[in-house]
Amino acid sequence: MMGRRGGGSTLTVGGNGAKGRVHEPHKGVPPAFPSPLTRSADADLRKSRPAPPCAQNCQLRDDLLRQVLEEYERTGQPQRSFLLIEYQAESWAAPQPVVIKAEAHAQGTNRRAVVTNRPGCPVLPHAVYDEYAMRGESENRNKELKTELQADRLSDHRFLANFFRLYLHATTLNLLVRLRHAVVQPLPTSADLGLPVELPTEAIDEPDRKRFFNKRRERDPLGGGFACTWRTRLIKVAAEVITRARRVIVRLSGSWPHRDHFLRVSRAVSRPPTPASSG
Repeated sequence: MMGRRGGGSTLTVGGNGAKGRVHEPHKGVPPAFPSPLTRSADADLRKSRPAPPCAQNCQLRDDLLRQVLEEYERTGQPQRSFLLIEYQAESWAAPQPVVIKAEAHAQGTNRRAVVTNRPGCPVLPHAVYDEYAMRGESENRNKELKTELQADRLSDHRFLANFFRLYLHATTLNLLVRLRHAVVQPLPTSADLGLPVELPTEAIDEPDRKRFFNKRRERDPLGGGFACTWRTRLIKVAAEVITRARRVIVRLSGSWPHRDHFLRVSRAVSRPPTPASSG
């Protein structure tokens, strides 16, 4: 079977090594994740336990895809299911948990495998896979700096000039991050999403997770907004500038649709800083 290694930030996973099919989870309270002591003991147990035969894993994988396809043909709705197995390549010292995703939809079938050592893998394999699939989100910060703040516009032939330009771009990104933190709104709750219990973001299933981020962007476009959002809503604004001897007056339109964003940011940045605790 084919698989992908997880990232270096993952943790040691616990589990009893039992193989089984995990369909889309019931919307309920997930069991507690294994403790560090349990994860350590399970890791030692996994080293001393032989991995299941490869043929058996392949049979479970094929059965999973076949059942998902049959369910899609019966209902006409996109289906996906997950299978948790243990697999050991020849170069591995011990078998590792593998999350296999099988889905069927109008575009066809899709099957992916992820090797992981996340502690929640035996409890919520779908959440482990979804979080792995969203690993590219961190790369959007680099994209934001390079494309939206034009950090790659270093066309001067002198090193110090380009260095200073890049310094200004990085400072702009840091200022944007500070402004986001100053105006960020509370995240949507499970009640806002219609879920019966409060769940961490990592444990929300894929459709509900998409609704979570869409509702977050709808509720707070500035707290998680890109530079282009701040630019169009707060910077590129028509205004009348009146210069006096002692002051400069900026008159904004009373019908400006984003005036509430401007007022919220102004109040946030004009508040006195919170003194740091001495303890």
